[in-house]
Amino acid sequence: MPTFWAVPRLHALVEYEGELRGWEPAGLALVEYTQGNPTLDAHRAVLEAAFPRRKFETELCITVGGLRADSGSYFIGRDRGHGLSKLATLQETHKLGLVGGQHIITKTFDPDDHRRDEGTSVSIEARFTRPQWPEATPIASVSVHADGPFGAEHLDSLVTAAWQSFRHLVGVAPITKAYADWDSQSGAYHPPTDGPAVHAFMLLDARTVAGLGGSDAAIDRLGVIDWQSMNGDEANGLVVQLSRRPDDWTYDRVKDIRGQLAAL
Repeated sequence: MPTFWAVPRLHALVEYEGELRGWEPAGLALVEYTQGNPTLDAHRAVLEAAFPRRKFETELCITVGGLRADSGSYFIGRDRGHGLSKLATLQETHKLGLVGGQHIITKTFDPDDHRRDEGTSVSIEARFTRPQWPEATPIASVSVHADGPFGAEHLDSLVTAAWQSFRHLVGVAPITKAYADWDSQSGAYHPPTDGPAVHAFMLLDARTVAGLGGSDAAIDRLGVIDWQSMNGDEANGLVVQLSRRPDDWTYDRVKDIRGQLAAL
């Protein structure tokens, strides 16, 4: 059976409903979470376990931008304090547009042959309501990149942590969308007759859950790995994990899930 998107890179997106600002209670909590979360913690644990006695290139980074910023400014290592200071200023002046936390590990086998470089990186980012861009919906995202054998070795723990972070992010504020896909390839991309979108992490709304026969039946029929009820009540729908690795996201499995959803 062919497998979709075998490169081990996962990107998750949560889209929020209404306005969300980085200096109000929900936004403040989201800002704090971008700087401390299971995904960053798991990545640090990878470094500590794999290289307990070696000096290794590691970067803990904060990204900060104002309401007009697209990519923001990056502050790494000793400069991270300046980033935190800029973050506080933008919050105090009600000008915070985006904030992110990133952690990168790069492993170089041969200084003269970078084809053998391997590495892992994770990030969590939040983008807030912007008056000058009314069409830009506030979002939070989680990304995991795991390249080469080193990345493959640690992919499971990083994806588990990304799923934990994703579960938290869907509860920050009311949402309109929540999903994750492998290798920047959207599960929403399919021929018109191919059926509904299917994602590695996805939201099953209350109508879908009811159509599948309730939460227990939905979990069993779709082969759900893990799940969480929305707002603490299964009647509001479920957020589900359908894939741990790209190599278990086969064409036949996606086709089967799409077929079940299309039949509702």
